[in-house]
Amino acid sequence: MNKKIKIIGVPIIAILVLGVLNVAAASTGTPTIAASDAYMPNAAAPQQTTIAINAPTQVKTNDSIYVNGTLSTGAKGIASAVVHLQWIDLTTGNWTTFSDGKTGESGQFSVPVFIYFPASYTFRVIYDGDSQYAPSVSNDVMVTVTK
Repeated sequence: MNKKIKIIGVPIIAILVLGVLNVAAASTGTPTIAASDAYMPNAAAPQQTTIAINAPTQVKTNDSIYVNGTLSTGAKGIASAVVHLQWIDLTTGNWTTFSDGKTGESGQFSVPVFIYFPASYTFRVIYDGDSQYAPSVSNDVMVTVTK
């Protein structure tokens, strides 16, 4: 009868020890990773993207202009993506986002800009990226505004 107790007692102790370890891992925030979680065959790196933009080079004050462009990967435009129009803040020299646009079916966008003061302004467009597409930054365009 003692043999039965020893044989039954060993699995119970092992279960209790493993249960305590799992509770300790959960309480410390340490994740437990199953062997199958480490292998993700469908995980693909985001596709590279490019942004091409253009704008008029010279305008008069109080004119509205559009910064136009295309967000693409290879030869394919990226639809329904949010792009951010930025300009260099003349007082700080830092890029500042001041307007957003959304791409159409072929990846094209057009963001309006209203300029009230004469100066030279430098614009660019950025795309934050997502799980499918990598982030990107356009070339800079300069717009000179005169009275």
